[in-house]
Amino acid sequence: MCLSTVDRFRCGPPLWPKRQPWSAPFGVAGESLCLLTRDRRIADSVVGPTQRDSGSGILHGVWGEVSYQAHLPETARIALATDIAFSAAIRRRSSVRPGPWTVRDMPRKATGQELDAVDLFAGCGGLTQGLRLARFRVRLAIDVDHLAATCYRANQDAVELWERDIVEVTAEEILRRFRWKPGSLPLLAGCPPCQGFSALRTLNGGRTVDDSRNDLVKDFCRLALGLRPKAILMENVPGLADDARFESMVAKLRAASYVVRWAVLDAADFNVPQRRRRLILTAGAGFSVPFPSARKRLLSVRRALKALPAAGDSGDPAHDHGERRSASVRRRIACIPLDGGSRTDLSDEQQLACHLKCGGFKDVYGRMSWDNVAPTITSGFVNPSKGRFLHPVEHRAITVREGAVLQTFPQEYHFPMSAGKFPVAELIGNAVPPAFACLQGRAIRKALADATRPHTS
Repeated sequence: MCLSTVDRFRCGPPLWPKRQPWSAPFGVAGESLCLLTRDRRIADSVVGPTQRDSGSGILHGVWGEVSYQAHLPETARIALATDIAFSAAIRRRSSVRPGPWTVRDMPRKATGQELDAVDLFAGCGGLTQGLRLARFRVRLAIDVDHLAATCYRANQDAVELWERDIVEVTAEEILRRFRWKPGSLPLLAGCPPCQGFSALRTLNGGRTVDDSRNDLVKDFCRLALGLRPKAILMENVPGLADDARFESMVAKLRAASYVVRWAVLDAADFNVPQRRRRLILTAGAGFSVPFPSARKRLLSVRRALKALPAAGDSGDPAHDHGERRSASVRRRIACIPLDGGSRTDLSDEQQLACHLKCGGFKDVYGRMSWDNVAPTITSGFVNPSKGRFLHPVEHRAITVREGAVLQTFPQEYHFPMSAGKFPVAELIGNAVPPAFACLQGRAIRKALADATRPHTS
């Protein structure tokens, strides 16, 4: 059995001619290997049960997982592959590169029986990833976008995915396919496309955008009323709260005996290293679903990105794509002060004429700050002309991988970079941060458990 994507990890000075990490041999006689994995089968396949037990022992620690260390025979070679869905990290000897968050920061998988869930408008899988950490078993995901479906399949291969227009999907066929009855599904979750409600497109509510995707909120409500799940979770941009379609959905759910709550929450308060204000709606069939408690400590850009190798030579296509800029733009970026600088720090001669004429959008060509949270990771985060998306100290925009990590996707999450960095960035920017989804999912699990627990007088 091969290991999964570990190309982001450096294994010390290479002892072989430089190759792509997923095809490079690793390990020589007299060298130790440290394997970090949740799955004992991976360790057995690499070093074998006998070698593992007679080796240098079992190590405990990093991220609450177990690592196996063993002495490699002279002929041992390990092929690092990117197409196997296991999470592993390899480092020379017993020094494993720390992840972007500590044990307290990382959302650890909840315990208890898995509960079924359906993910509507699944995108590239951020909501599914978070719900899995909260011990939900996503049985069905639906999305019409082919690139999003390609990315979803590459990372969530245990989930049945319908690549279809949700307008054509009925609650009856979902119930029939999984042999459910109305009211038996524990959770229906989703994030209807929100571009038509975003503050950027509506100029902070100053205009109305006629976007056909806005009506998909109605389809979310239609399927909710047809499936009658025990709990409902919906994520969207704050602008949706002022739309008549949202008010209508809330009224219909309450008329169907759901206890509906909604609020605008900032993901930065919930283990996500970026400012990201989102409308969260929860509903319980006869019971209330409270929101999770905000964390006391914010996660900084430095903390999130510190484990990533240098961009450009990491072996990760999502981290090595580079960028093409004119010489004048490269000079302008190099002049912006490090660690939080902005284009407004430049002299009039260094700024673009259009920027001098416009008093708004001051974050354009701005740098992130190491010790602050990142700005909202939008679909244009690989382009510094779209916001404060320059690296804190390097003269470039953040990479696709860095944007994904700031969205709290695992570092081994696969993105179809053959489609180009801009389409992939759009997938990431539109996703629900998995860490955010995880905490919402845990709150829903607790509410479901409390609702089914016998009350004692």
